[in-house]
Amino acid sequence: MDARVRILNDQPIRRSGRYVLYWCRWNRRVESNHALLYAAETANQMNLPLVCYERLSCAYPTASDRFHTFVLQGVPEMQADVHQLGAGYIFQLPRRKSTSDAARREVIAGAAAVVTAVFPILVPKRIPQLLLPDKGAARVCDAPAKI
Repeated sequence: MDARVRILNDQPIRRSGRYVLYWCRWNRRVESNHALLYAAETANQMNLPLVCYERLSCAYPTASDRFHTFVLQGVPEMQADVHQLGAGYIFQLPRRKSTSDAARREVIAGAAAVVTAVFPILVPKRIPQLLLPDKGAARVCDAPAKI
């Protein structure tokens, strides 16, 4: 395994998973994206499709119209770039802060493994609980870019 990749939970790869999920949280681009590359390699090794997942929520303290506009304007390009790689793409935009996480859980539940890039200022030990709150979770990997 790549020296930069960290396993963030104690779950094995879920053999019943239908795809490898790349949860795009920070690096909203296909080029120079170490986590996406690692997710694609994992999907190829497992002979599973790769699915790129983005979710934009307003349920965090620093949410802003400016940042959300930036993300939303980039969605069509990201989707096209991901499809050009032969991967699937899912974008979720909850309309309210109080929206259930059921849609997110459903996407994660189908994954054999989840690969993301934890933003350097977040506390990594909390990430698995945020990503996969349910029993039977898949392995979660952090594959950050070189800094």
